[in-house]
Amino acid sequence: MHGVSVRKMRVFLAAVDEESFTKAAIRENISQPAATIIVNQIEEEVGAQLFERNGATRKAKLTELGVAVAETFARIVAAYDHELSRVSELASGRRAVRAILIQQALADCIETDWVSMLASLFPGDVIRVECLPRREILDRLQARDASVAILDGEIDGERFDVLALAAYRYVRLRHAAPLTSPPGVAKRMPCLVGGFQERGMKRAREAARTIADGPGEPQAGDLVETGSLRLAAAVLQQGGSVIAPDVTLPRLTDLCGGSIVASPLPTPETEIFLAAPRGGLGQLRLSALRGTPPFRTKNG
Repeated sequence: MHGVSVRKMRVFLAAVDEESFTKAAIRENISQPAATIIVNQIEEEVGAQLFERNGATRKAKLTELGVAVAETFARIVAAYDHELSRVSELASGRRAVRAILIQQALADCIETDWVSMLASLFPGDVIRVECLPRREILDRLQARDASVAILDGEIDGERFDVLALAAYRYVRLRHAAPLTSPPGVAKRMPCLVGGFQERGMKRAREAARTIADGPGEPQAGDLVETGSLRLAAAVLQQGGSVIAPDVTLPRLTDLCGGSIVASPLPTPETEIFLAAPRGGLGQLRLSALRGTPPFRTKNG
């Protein structure tokens, strides 16, 4: 595909990202007919349709071959931008700034050594770590205003590069030896969830209702609220119960200074991913991260 320039690749990828040829044209500061011509030229160069069609009308949805071509273009454009920025940095004597974004709800659980290992994939660069809400992280990745991000839930693999890191389930937690001091406010809200992604809250509430309707505890009047791990630890120390992702167990054990008893709940797994703008992960040596979970897998 010698006739496909990086400029044309950007227009193609914009159509994929925006799911609209008109929006792609606006993003790339060209006319809509010009964007259509570029896509036609690329399809002619490849010798096959890359976008699905409804009759004579082309939709901004990729064919199977189109997905493969988009992934190739993304890697080429990312490599081009990376090398271009390196040339600029060498000429100016400046170092690149790489943003690593972490979903706020995950920040308390991720091991600092793992984040350091991730940062080492950008040798010589200035690393800025930010903890943000999930929606804001996705917006930053879409705008290519971040190098990588750690977040949970479903992620569009056609828009972003993704690498599965780990998964969590919700569990019900109790302190093995709670404090004997008179219970405070925390005792009156004995069922609490760590507040991960939006769908996670729904799953946790469903799990709480399941056990509330069955024999034993927690009682039907127990609450399910969002909160920090420190608040969850306070609940546990005062004899309350907590519904939280299982990856929080080691951290909560540290905060409580004692053993935590975990009971599994009937909820599906939620995956945690390393994500990057399209083509971004292809520039990194990810072998060190594969098989290395970002969380402690056991206490101690």
